Amino acid sequence: MLLRLTIIVYFCVIAQTFAQLKVELGETFSDKHKRNEPAIVYFNFQNNDTTSDTFVADMALGLTFEDVIWNGLSLSFVSEWHRNTQIKNKRHVQQLGLNLKKPFDFQNSSHFTLELNANGKYSHDLRATEGAGETGIYSAYINPYWSGVLPNNFLNYLRPGAIMPDTTTKASYIIQYEYLFGGGLEYIKHDDLLIGNVNAQLILYPASKALARLLNQTEFIKIQANITERTNHTNNDSLELSGFFFSYQIGVQYKLPDKKGLIGLSLDYINGANPLIAQIEQNYHQVTIKTKLSLSSNNK
Repeated sequence: MLLRLTIIVYFCVIAQTFAQLKVELGETFSDKHKRNEPAIVYFNFQNNDTTSDTFVADMALGLTFEDVIWNGLSLSFVSEWHRNTQIKNKRHVQQLGLNLKKPFDFQNSSHFTLELNANGKYSHDLRATEGAGETGIYSAYINPYWSGVLPNNFLNYLRPGAIMPDTTTKASYIIQYEYLFGGGLEYIKHDDLLIGNVNAQLILYPASKALARLLNQTEFIKIQANITERTNHTNNDSLELSGFFFSYQIGVQYKLPDKKGLIGLSLDYINGANPLIAQIEQNYHQVTIKTKLSLSSNNK
C-alpha cells in the first residue's frame, strides 16, 4: 500500500509539468470500449450480523498525460478496483498499472483511424490463496473508427464509432445508434495464459433528439449490448477464463456540462468470464449507479 501511494504522489508531482493532464474516473482502462464506460458503484451496509454488507464496484481512477512525446499519444497511470459480493463466485480485485493509447489517422481515407490501446497491470485477487492471486496482466487492442463523411450515403450509416443518424435528420427523433468492434491479445502471467480477443458493441439511444429538446440532454436513454469471444492460445486448462462473453445494460444517463462526465442508473446483465478482473464464467443481473468524470488541467 505504501508503495502504491508513493507512486501516485510521484505521478501527481510530475504531472504539474504537463500542460495537458486529465483525471479520469470510469469502469476500466483495459480497452477503448470499456474506457468510455462509467464506473459502477453500489453499496448497502447492514445494521445486523445476520446479513452481510453488499459491495458492487467496477472503478478505475486514471491520471492521463496527453500528447506525450508526440501528438496523439496519451499515457495513463491507473488504479482499479473490481468487487462484487452479490454473485455466486464473489470477486475482489485491486489493480495498478499503465495504459497507452495512440490513434493512427489516415486522413486520405475519409478520416479513417486505427487506435492502439496497450496495458500493463499488476493485479491482486484478494479472494485467492496467498501468492496465487498476484499476477501481471498485459493486453493490446486495435479498434477502427471513421470520423469523416463517406461519399456513399448508405455507407455513412455503417461507420464504426459514429453516432447515426445525425441530429439534422428526422430519424434521430426516433432513435440514434453507434457500434464499435476490434480485437487484440491478452496475457496473464501467473497462468501463462495467452488469449485472443474479438469484440463488438452496439449502443441504441431511443428518442434521442426528442429528449434533447425536452431535457436538453442528448443520448439520455441508453441500451447497450457487448459481445466478446476469447480464444485460449495456450495448452493449460484455464478454459473457464476464456470463451463467449455477453452483457447488456438498459438505463438513463445525465451528462454533466462541458463534457466533464455523467451520472446514470441502469439494469445490467452479465454472462461469461472476464480474465482481466478474475471473473470466471457465470451470469447475473444487477442494478447499478454509474458515474464518469473527466477533469482537465487546461479545461479542454
